[in-house]
Amino acid sequence: MVRSRATNASASPNDVVVLHDDVDPQGKKNKQNSSLAMRNKALFFAVLVCGAYSCKLFSSPFSNAKPATATATAAAIAGGNTVALVECTVISPNSKLSTAANGVIQIMLHRDVSPKACQAFLDLVNLKYYDGVFLFRVVKGFVAQWGINPNFKWTKDNSQMKRSREEITDVVLPNNKSLSNTRGTLTFVPPLQVFINCGDNSRLDKEGARPFATITDANMELVVDKLYTDYKGGSGQVTTLKKGRKAIAETFPEMSQIETCRTVDSFSSVLLNS
Repeated sequence: MVRSRATNASASPNDVVVLHDDVDPQGKKNKQNSSLAMRNKALFFAVLVCGAYSCKLFSSPFSNAKPATATATAAAIAGGNTVALVECTVISPNSKLSTAANGVIQIMLHRDVSPKACQAFLDLVNLKYYDGVFLFRVVKGFVAQWGINPNFKWTKDNSQMKRSREEITDVVLPNNKSLSNTRGTLTFVPPLQVFINCGDNSRLDKEGARPFATITDANMELVVDKLYTDYKGGSGQVTTLKKGRKAIAETFPEMSQIETCRTVDSFSSVLLNS
């Protein structure tokens, strides 16, 4: 779990902040996080002995993975490293700014480095879980986060797609093969949220946050960098999301939205537009 030292959106990019779906919008700590972290840390050391890989990683000897930037995406595709291309359409339905974020984000999923996270993300995309969710937390030069969908209907048939943290977290690979939290990478906040790294956040690697996908530089510049960043953390974004779109339009009119996410190609036979 990514630990919290600051919850204000105006915090320095060097401040590690809470990134999960049970964040208290007023910045209060979730008491359950401490015990979960202790259990996961113990599990990590057990993995070193038994060779299993369903775990939460802490301070792995491989945590200094070589940074992977969005510009490396084309080479990754050429090497057959990706499992799918997902396109998420971003809109700013209530914005009055001419510079508001609108466009398509192309996301390349890297099965070779994060098979569990890739599959979890694809399953949620195919369930249309991310359709209509808002980018409720955008910190300039740090992260753009989404994945809270209070209207989604969980059933007996799809509930297995809501995986646990251990079921999503992939092991850190040796020889610098894992992705690092650098600009243009996508990382899970188990069990359902994700965030785009808008800057070099490689320090998050040692906290167990591991990217599973990359986004092109063009998409970052044309869409992600235009997301509104002036809403401070702890201003009631999470609470407002649960009240519905009317409340969002009234309170946070510049908050952008993921209109749809869809799988374009399930294999590595596609090339992104640069």
